[in-house]
Amino acid sequence: MRELFGWVGKILRVDLTTGRLSDEDTRKYSKEFIGGRGVNAGIAWDEIPPGIDAFDPENRLIVMTGPLTGIAVPGGGRIMFGGVAPQVYPKPRYTRSSMGGHWGSTLKYAGFDGVIVHGRSERPVYLWINDGKAEIRDGSRLWGVDTYSSQKLLAEEHGSEAVTITIGPAGENLSRIAIIANETENAAGQGGFGAVMGSKNLKAIVVKGNGPVTVAEPKRFLEAYKRIIQLISHRGATIDLCGAQIKSLVKSKLDLYQGKYKQKLMACSGCPAACAPGLARVILNVPGRVYPNLNTSANTCVETRWVGGTGAQYETGKGWGIPHPDYMEQYSELPQDMPVLDFESGFECAVLGNKYGVNMWEVTLGIVPWLKLCVDAGLLTEEDLGMKIDIGNGAFWCEILRKIAYRVGVGDSLAEGTSRAADILGKGHKYLTHMAHGYVEHIVGRGIQSALPFPLWVTTALIWATESRDPVSEIHSATRINTRRGLTETQARAISKKVYGTEKTVDPSYEYKAQRAIWHQNRGCMKDSLVLCDTVYPMVTSRMTKDYSGYTSAESELFSSVTGKEMSEAELDKVGERIFNVERAIMVREGRSKEYDLNCGVVKYLMDRPDTEGIRLDEDKFTKALEELYTLRGWDTWTGWPTKAKLHELGLKDIVEELEKQGRLP
Repeated sequence: MRELFGWVGKILRVDLTTGRLSDEDTRKYSKEFIGGRGVNAGIAWDEIPPGIDAFDPENRLIVMTGPLTGIAVPGGGRIMFGGVAPQVYPKPRYTRSSMGGHWGSTLKYAGFDGVIVHGRSERPVYLWINDGKAEIRDGSRLWGVDTYSSQKLLAEEHGSEAVTITIGPAGENLSRIAIIANETENAAGQGGFGAVMGSKNLKAIVVKGNGPVTVAEPKRFLEAYKRIIQLISHRGATIDLCGAQIKSLVKSKLDLYQGKYKQKLMACSGCPAACAPGLARVILNVPGRVYPNLNTSANTCVETRWVGGTGAQYETGKGWGIPHPDYMEQYSELPQDMPVLDFESGFECAVLGNKYGVNMWEVTLGIVPWLKLCVDAGLLTEEDLGMKIDIGNGAFWCEILRKIAYRVGVGDSLAEGTSRAADILGKGHKYLTHMAHGYVEHIVGRGIQSALPFPLWVTTALIWATESRDPVSEIHSATRINTRRGLTETQARAISKKVYGTEKTVDPSYEYKAQRAIWHQNRGCMKDSLVLCDTVYPMVTSRMTKDYSGYTSAESELFSSVTGKEMSEAELDKVGERIFNVERAIMVREGRSKEYDLNCGVVKYLMDRPDTEGIRLDEDKFTKALEELYTLRGWDTWTGWPTKAKLHELGLKDIVEELEKQGRLP
């Protein structure tokens, strides 16, 4: 048998109903779909029955690494989860979520490329994987334990080298916004996959291993590695940054505590570029205000809003999701006193949410503004919440988080996610910051990261409309050919032509935005199958080159040198196209169509709300852009369904046969 490079060759299957464990050859799926997101989609098409609920035992929890996981690839430490996701609104359906940290690398060192879990255990259990062997163990003593403590208990039992993914009380209580957690802040945050684990009575998966992941062409790999490092060195942060250097990079409320609490700069596994310099840090021994604990945790991404001061961000729309004074008809009671918590209280809230296993993106950017706006409008009262309302007090938010995790009182509704909570309570729909699929609006020129100008948000809107979740965590690069990022108009046009085949994607119109959307969707599928970090890849631009052009063939060079299987950039993008069409076929099998794309919320949301320059979405022009996307993808423009010719071109004969039987093939 030919030696495997990159992959380790086995996927572990776990049937929690029968207790049966078995192995499957990774190559059954990796030949067509590489790994990660692609293999997840292939398995989902084959094994997840259409129409089932997220909490059905027949739902799969699929966890996959990629061929670049476990190797010193910059930004290569991520894993992908797949399955029917309970957070998706209005009806759960198949989607995915990703996580950083060391768990994925350790799984491969233990001899497995992925894990597929189905069925339901009669009692709480956890999965123990150690150097090629796996067993299901009793997890009763861990049930009810928070995510930090359960990891500590399992490390005490299995050794400090063991790495755990686990759920907290939110997942155990089937909150639709429950996360799967690793370490202090790594999480499969979106989708509610923590509740999928909870529904299966699976508390944790613990891995430990010392096996190798081999590289086919080490010298070639090192050349690509060096070039990538050179092109991302502009980020201004390296692993050895500390103290005064951090303080000089970021000016925030957090800097006031430089001398008060010990801090360590963190960086993702295998990546020497620390993202969000000055914010991506572990903060040690911060005393709690509500609970008498010393809290130690990473503090990155959305959690930094709890410790950096939030009032001004909310009022200006730079952080909390209410962006422009022209929407006063939508938000007639725009608050002027959003919570500005003291550092210790904000940090405690962020840590508590992670311990409970709650999706803090949904809480911070969904529940917080919605609840505050509803309170200010008189729609939610102390009687509704079952507690005294004190928005500026950390104790109030700690209690809200507890109620969500344990489904107490109003927390039972909030645990369903904000969109469903508004339905259950029958109020506050106009204050929702959710754009589509049950996910908070994200990088569409409004609210959160609202600096994205027209016409760039037309591209992200097209991607949102054809997706199953908030896709921005996978397509940040779609916003980088942007004159607001330091590029001149000439540079932006030149890079656009080089990457997308036309310079017109930067024109201030709805035309040619489909080309850009398709490129990033396909590349996102490929990137999430390798699996690589979205903040680094694809490298469409770099400040370290004279013309700002990046290194879009980086993924191809890494894949080819690691696996020994030569694939060009165009060939890998074709794999990405295949994966995206499989995901679309899964949606079509569930009833997805052009009608849903146009009515999922994207069009109405962006028509009702102007961007920061006062520009609203034009429905007719957007519809034409969507039809252009369908045409370029080889999909039917009336239904939004992939055609038989396109599916055959991509080698998806089994999908053709099934969709044809269902009458869903144009």
